[in-house]
Amino acid sequence: MIGCESVHVLKAELWYRVLVPLLNRALDVAFYFLGLVGAVIDLAVCSENRYAGDDAKPAEPSRQKVDLVAMARRRYQHPRVKPLGEGNTKRWAVRYRQDEVDGDGKRVRVCKQATIGLCSEMTRAQAQRAADELLGKHANSLQPSSTLTFEAFVEGKYRPTALPMRKPAGIRLASHHLNKHLLPWLGEYPLAAVNLEAVQRMASALIKRGLTPDTIHNICGTLCSVFKFAKLWGYPVSDFKRKLLAMPAYHPPEVQPFTVKEALRIFEAAGPFYGVLFTTQAALALRPGEAVALMVDDFDFERGIVLVQRNADLKELVTTKGGNAEYLRLSPPLSNLLHEYLSTEWKPNRLGLLFPHPKTGELLQLAAVRKDVLYPILEALQIERRGLHSFRHLAASVLVDVGTNQKALGKALRHQDGGVLAMKKYAHILGNAEITMMDKLGESLVKPSKKPVASELRTDAQRQIASS
Repeated sequence: MIGCESVHVLKAELWYRVLVPLLNRALDVAFYFLGLVGAVIDLAVCSENRYAGDDAKPAEPSRQKVDLVAMARRRYQHPRVKPLGEGNTKRWAVRYRQDEVDGDGKRVRVCKQATIGLCSEMTRAQAQRAADELLGKHANSLQPSSTLTFEAFVEGKYRPTALPMRKPAGIRLASHHLNKHLLPWLGEYPLAAVNLEAVQRMASALIKRGLTPDTIHNICGTLCSVFKFAKLWGYPVSDFKRKLLAMPAYHPPEVQPFTVKEALRIFEAAGPFYGVLFTTQAALALRPGEAVALMVDDFDFERGIVLVQRNADLKELVTTKGGNAEYLRLSPPLSNLLHEYLSTEWKPNRLGLLFPHPKTGELLQLAAVRKDVLYPILEALQIERRGLHSFRHLAASVLVDVGTNQKALGKALRHQDGGVLAMKKYAHILGNAEITMMDKLGESLVKPSKKPVASELRTDAQRQIASS
């Protein structure tokens, strides 16, 4: 019995001391070889896909392709720098893997190689520190970069989905900016590479071609709209701000509205239909499209108000600028004029417009009114050619002339900034209250003196007075 127990003890000791370690060692060797095989496969794939710049070949395994909505995770890569080349061109380089977004909006992992610097200019330790900093910004980032070009995003994403949501005028303007300027200049750039520097190069070239800073500002506004939707949809884009663009000094031409005398002559020469149209636009300080889009139902003659809630864009009725409908005061003289017009000249029409086309009854085309009605009248009256918007400028200048404050002026013109833009445009117009105030200030502080005669002035001053 004792002998049997000794045999069992010896077998157990043999199992735990000899066979188990041998089995563990065999498993370690097997896992080591499996890891070595995986490293060789990764090295082969990396060597096949290596590139510099935009010639990346995305890794194909489907397990690496996930939707953008999937949870991002850091990779924490720490590859070692290696010398490449010979002689004076010998340099430190590092290989790493990076998440990118391909043209289908899928995240893929690609193998990249980046040059850190020349071996003659930095040690291995310095190159390794620079490589770690590079990987911290790119390869180990939570946000994938994008291989999608600006043109591919605009044509595949922005133009078919976001652009149609704008008003017709906005669609035409944005399409012109994209086709004429943005796509030719920035189309081949990766979407994430369209930064302030790239836009500045485009802006400087357009300035040399003769475009004004205001036009370039509008072009960059379309670019900001593209970036806005790219950010909303999860695509990486640069933090571009158009106010940071360097622009030359620019002084836009001053607004030259019609004078009151010129406007009254135009109203009389325009006849009973177009005369009332121009008068209504000026008396309500309307934009041209808002004037031709007025409907009879918008007027409440008993309360003396009119609702401005739509604008004309070619053959379509759209919302007003800013999208806000507002009530305006209907002055008694204008109310009487419109009552007379409705009883004598107005014709019922399908849309219920106050000023329908005299022949078709449809929406008036502003280009035709300007070219076929306003310009011939201005030429006959020998008045400098101006557009329909000058009637709105006339209303603003009259309001400033009678001493309207900034807040009230902004409300009358329905500006979203509270009248800041209006006061900036018409700051050169002095109202009656301002003239009286400054005259009283001068009378209080300036000592009265007799008016100098011409003989007491210098010769150059005499010539200046004579010329004036």
